[in-house]
Amino acid sequence: MDLLFRIIVDIVLAQTGRFVVWVATFGRWRAERFEEGEAEAYAPEAGLYFKRGGQYVLTAIACVFAGFVFYLVFFLLVYVLSL
Repeated sequence: MDLLFRIIVDIVLAQTGRFVVWVATFGRWRAERFEEGEAEAYAPEAGLYFKRGGQYVLTAIACVFAGFVFYLVFFLLVYVLSL
């Protein structure tokens, strides 16, 4: 069960959040590379984003949040349009 939850959060929400951020900012912002731990080295404690090399970088938590908001708006839109 824990593995299933981790897969849902990591693949579905985080990857969707990465894509949403990339599209919404026309590539000016990017998501952190999860494997490299950029946020641990460069972001302030509990930060959602940081600036590195002149480009804003969203942390993994911010990507999950962006993915969650995307799916929330999507499902609300589908619900309203189905009424």
